[in-house]
Amino acid sequence: MSDTFETDAQKKERLKYEKKQAQMTGGLTSKALILGLGGGLIAVILLILAAGLRGALILVKTFWLYPVVLIAALIVAVIVNIKFNKIPGFFAFVAICVLGSIGVTSYYKNSSMVFPSVYFADYIQALPDGNPPFLYEKIKQKGRITVKLSIDERVIVNGVNLLRNEFNITTAEGKTGWVDVLAFPKNANEMLSINIGTDGIDSEDIAIDRQVERLMEKYLTVDKHMTIENIPIDIYRISESTLDRSLKTNAATPLFRVERKDFKKGKLLSETGINIKLENILYADDCTVVYLTVTDDKIWIIDGDILNTNAWRKSLIAKDLNTGEEFPLIQGNYKRTFRYEPSHGKFISSVVYFFPPFKSRYFSLTHNNISPLPINKNAGYGGILGLLSSATSMRRAYDYFFDWNFPEVDVR
Repeated sequence: MSDTFETDAQKKERLKYEKKQAQMTGGLTSKALILGLGGGLIAVILLILAAGLRGALILVKTFWLYPVVLIAALIVAVIVNIKFNKIPGFFAFVAICVLGSIGVTSYYKNSSMVFPSVYFADYIQALPDGNPPFLYEKIKQKGRITVKLSIDERVIVNGVNLLRNEFNITTAEGKTGWVDVLAFPKNANEMLSINIGTDGIDSEDIAIDRQVERLMEKYLTVDKHMTIENIPIDIYRISESTLDRSLKTNAATPLFRVERKDFKKGKLLSETGINIKLENILYADDCTVVYLTVTDDKIWIIDGDILNTNAWRKSLIAKDLNTGEEFPLIQGNYKRTFRYEPSHGKFISSVVYFFPPFKSRYFSLTHNNISPLPINKNAGYGGILGLLSSATSMRRAYDYFFDWNFPEVDVR
């Protein structure tokens, strides 16, 4: 009986013990939660500071005269303090910083410094008065006029000045000079930058060729309209007329992939059992259009989320296997040509690429043997910053790396 039933005293002691255990468990859970939140907050602060430091170093490298002014002001302030006292030294420091910064800023604004712009190749358009622009030898429309440009003339954009009101360009005849920013569409004067994520991973943007946008309007059709930061953006798909004019190839190649967690353990790319298909190719006079698809139960993004970033992706080239001549992908925002649609429980993903015009029926389409994998396995997450970011879920990273190549395409 004593083994089955408990006395009131025993029951009281048991309840007291269980309450104490519950309090201890709750206390440990609360402490773990507090520690987790505190650790996450510290990680966030470290990530932001690290990204900010990276950005500061980039700015210092570009505008190095500003730190020179600061160093000079500090040296003068120390000398004045030694000979006089702190008050004159402080005023000397402030005066040199203010006057020096004004002078350096004026110098940068008036210099012919060139900053990479979003477009490295563009088309000249008429000025607001309806006339084509002139190409000036020097900035601020100084020096001699080297040439009168033609509307719709394609030029290479070397960069934009600091005030973003003039471009430095080179014409097809090799003449280099400065042209008014109004010679290009309004959004062409955006500067390129290095995008720094709070997880320590940075990617350098690649200037694109506006030729791709014209080709998209010609060979594709608008699938849907989007607005990002109040800027209208059209998402395209291949048009029926382009498909009717193109050749069906049905060439296929394996898709290779490795999960990030497996890559960290030393595994490399392996076949997925999924094929990417080169469905159609159009040999046009102004370009060669390549149409790729992949079908799977995932929403595959064939060449990464942002197709005009990351150095290895821009290396996609078509190579004539008879002559050896290579045709690099025309750089553009191919994310705008990517689309997917559900189909019988799976997804059909597709993307359209534009190459310079080539007529070869026997070619390869590869990433030029440049690996999509990080150089070393510890760098795949941006080092310790990436690990901290992963732990605090600051930014969603892709959970895999992948690659594909068509070593041989024979169009019949």
